[in-house]
Amino acid sequence: MTEAWYSAEDLRRWSDYRRYEQLFEGRHEEAFNLPAANARRLQRYLVCNLAGLISKTCADILFGESPRFMTREAAAGEAVARIARNTDLRVVGYEAALAASFRGDAVLKVRWTETGARIEEVPAGLYLPELDPDDVRAVRRVTLAWLRQAEEKTYLRREVHEPGLVRNLLYEVEPNGYALKEQVSLSRLYGADAPPEEAETGLPAIPVIHIPNYRTGSRFWGYSDYQGLESLFAALNERISQVSEVLRKHAAPRLAVPQDYIRPDGTVALEDLEVIPFDPQFRPRPEYLTWDAHLTAAFTEIDRLLEMILLVSESAPAMFGLEKYGIAESGRALKYRLLRTLAKIARKRAYFSTGLRQALYLAQCCEALHGARYTPEYPEVEWNDGLPNDAREAADIEHILLAAGATSLRGSLERLHPDWTPEQVTREEGLIREKVTV
Repeated sequence: MTEAWYSAEDLRRWSDYRRYEQLFEGRHEEAFNLPAANARRLQRYLVCNLAGLISKTCADILFGESPRFMTREAAAGEAVARIARNTDLRVVGYEAALAASFRGDAVLKVRWTETGARIEEVPAGLYLPELDPDDVRAVRRVTLAWLRQAEEKTYLRREVHEPGLVRNLLYEVEPNGYALKEQVSLSRLYGADAPPEEAETGLPAIPVIHIPNYRTGSRFWGYSDYQGLESLFAALNERISQVSEVLRKHAAPRLAVPQDYIRPDGTVALEDLEVIPFDPQFRPRPEYLTWDAHLTAAFTEIDRLLEMILLVSESAPAMFGLEKYGIAESGRALKYRLLRTLAKIARKRAYFSTGLRQALYLAQCCEALHGARYTPEYPEVEWNDGLPNDAREAADIEHILLAAGATSLRGSLERLHPDWTPEQVTREEGLIREKVTV
């Protein structure tokens, strides 16, 4: 057995993932393959890591506040809340949002553990779906595959998921990790704790959920937020590095002295002193040579590159404190300035809502298979806007709604104080009604 265990499409996708991750982490020299050329031209290569800032900002807005999950039946709602709490779903969602931003894809996996159903993020590079040739969005089966090293040998571990079934496989591969050699027993890696080679899950769907960052109808994989930005990142880093190099060279100007200041025996190291000799008839005394770098054009280009990156990435300058027109007077004004960014976040929420609903439904199914007595439901996801709350504006809105009879006092209190418990809301509602009665 010598076939490769991945396709050319997988190899291309992994290459993109690796480059995008390097951009996210600020390792732009590696992403752009610059170290060798850089050493010849610049002493330092400066990185303005806007890539990481863009991804973190998107994840902060998405999961900076925990989404709420609503169900029709109270028992299902309690189960969803318990699963979300036990699995730290806000943290899982935040990490998945970061991955989706820079890779273009995020993957969630639902599994049963000794402590109950869990939802966890899986690196998208491990996700190898088998798609229906007649439908680019239909997934027949999903393989999670990763390499393991043990006893100076390389193994490929596979989890093959189909609706209601999972197969656990282990292969020995060539040392380079590219080609399969033979299938071996799972006990080589896991001993007596080896999982079964085949097991029924009882689940109605594959418990591995793909969440694209965004995509078009003609493709399965998502687009990274860095799509179309790499050349701008490279140009911005290049210009900042060049400006730094110019300033470094001319921060300590060279000293010009008359020729007769230099001893004829050549004992003065001119390079160490950074001295330039000249004819005394033109310059009678030593002086420093200064140079006007004319960097205005360079700084103007840096500003334009920054503007283009924010424009193409749909990132409002106000998100990063770069707003030229001062601080927004209210939450409403801020939302208008962030209109394009909020539209981008709404697009991400649409995909994450689908993925989270599916993951929570399958997690409930896991509990039902292990004795829970309720009917699993697909929960509805209610998102917060992720922006700082304008307490005064919110209070004014609730006052208008109450005066118009468009809401209840309890509903207003719950929206104004989402961190209050039901008992706190009830107590405050009673106190307010007492004051109104008096």
